[in-house]
Amino acid sequence: MIDTFKIERRKIPVKISIKGLLGLMECNFIVDTGASHSIINSDLLRTIGYYKKHEYKKEMLTGFAGHSIDVPFLKVKSFMCLGLTRRNFDLGFIEFRSTIFYDGILGIDFFLNHKLILDLKHGIIELE
Repeated sequence: MIDTFKIERRKIPVKISIKGLLGLMECNFIVDTGASHSIINSDLLRTIGYYKKHEYKKEMLTGFAGHSIDVPFLKVKSFMCLGLTRRNFDLGFIEFRSTIFYDGILGIDFFLNHKLILDLKHGIIELE
């Protein structure tokens, strides 16, 4: 599927749909092919019925600057973006600062086994 984007704050925004225990939620993530895992702002999960009790594992994630944080993960019923639906998708969750302008990070885990094309000149993202 092909979609368009406008780079905002040097980030590539994409629309995400997450199906949870209480319904569907749409939110705005940014594409980060350097991130190993997809992460969402924990405050949003409650709106679709997920709580800390749904955590099934924790993983130590290390950022570019070498700082590590222990991130809890849960499995969401479905996670959809760019025409691709992942079922029982592992999603990390942490509390975001109020100055963050997006709801989550779409990491490389979502794109595995697919071809991702980013055209930054024309603002086109394609997933095959």
